[in-house]
Amino acid sequence: MVKQIGAVVTNFDSNLSYEIARNYFTSIGFEIIQDSKPYQMILQRGSLFWGSDWRTKKMSVKVDITESIGNSTLIKCEYDINFLLYDGKEANRHANEEIEGLKAFISTYNQPNIIEKDRICVNCRKKIPWDAIGCPYCGKKL
Repeated sequence: MVKQIGAVVTNFDSNLSYEIARNYFTSIGFEIIQDSKPYQMILQRGSLFWGSDWRTKKMSVKVDITESIGNSTLIKCEYDINFLLYDGKEANRHANEEIEGLKAFISTYNQPNIIEKDRICVNCRKKIPWDAIGCPYCGKKL
């Protein structure tokens, strides 16, 4: 395996940072294979046909969420790239592009006019009541 590590700092708590990271990585084709909400998740994308079955994973990413004092959170992404997929700088470039994509995805959550008592649905991005148990617009359970 070849490892590639990147990190992003958010101004959100660990729960929202976890949801943002989960929504981003699942939107680009990763599936969660291990979940320790809100502190860690391991996701995998793709597999290779090996003999008579699908066994060898192409790429996985371990996402660690670490909240610090002052409501900022570190999202650390550790990619494992299979040697069969690794093509030098190209594989590292794709991992770096995904980290940059995560940064851009997070920036969509940084809306300046949100009142503290409002919440944002992590699925449809609309304002919802603070005490809602589900989004009234898209039905996502919170």
